[in-house]
Amino acid sequence: MKRVERTINNKKVILETGRIARQANGAVLVTYGETVVLVTVCASKDNIPDAPFFPLSCVYQMKYYAAGKIPGGFIMKFLTSRLIDRSVRPLFPDGYMAETILMATVMSYDEECPPEFASLLGASAALHISDIPFVKPIAGASVGYIDGKIVINPTTAQLENSDLNLFMSVAKDGVLMPMRVSEDVILDALKQGHEILMPFVEMQEELRELTGQEKRVIEVKKTDESITEEVIRFIEPKLKKALSETEKIPRYKALDTVKQEMLENSLIARILRLPN
Repeated sequence: MKRVERTINNKKVILETGRIARQANGAVLVTYGETVVLVTVCASKDNIPDAPFFPLSCVYQMKYYAAGKIPGGFIMKFLTSRLIDRSVRPLFPDGYMAETILMATVMSYDEECPPEFASLLGASAALHISDIPFVKPIAGASVGYIDGKIVINPTTAQLENSDLNLFMSVAKDGVLMPMRVSEDVILDALKQGHEILMPFVEMQEELRELTGQEKRVIEVKKTDESITEEVIRFIEPKLKKALSETEKIPRYKALDTVKQEMLENSLIARILRLPN
């Protein structure tokens, strides 16, 4: 078993691997205060041939016993799953099309330590130490603005008095994903959040040095640039015109028309292997 530690808001954050779910491609147990989340990632060995999109599934679940009551409900599960997906999906390399499943299971819930922070941290760490190609480790946290001060990972009670409810994801080289408050507050929140989260990116690199697997080699299919240029020439002006429509319903109708014209185009139909 390997273990690394850091601290945030006077709460210890621990990443452990090698004790639970050892048959997964990557598995990390995250302890944040009294919140405990097990994150596993499993992937098929081979790419799905001609997959139209990257088959990544992100599942967030909280066990009933974790909070001592029925927690969260569908909306919380859905939003947290989306949060993880949106943060990690862009960090898989081009050409990787193997079916991949990320599972974050909240096993213990401490109301002062948000499980979303632990879940994303564990997801990134599990990917980073696995053999699955993953560009770089990330970390994320919620950011509040309370009584004129930036607060990282505010509690649910604190958020009720916050003028800002922002979740940000960061890597070493910058912010990946940043309601309406002043621009200065947003910039200050992103700056402070990036500085505070850096140790949690570094702890994943430390964990990988202790236990990381060799990454798979991915062969990227080369596309015919002339076909790509032809598709862009056909679709770009039509999309720009459709998206310039300010009314919602007419804009949707215009986009549907563009989709239909795209499917009726002989070149694009051949690319998509659709009947012309």
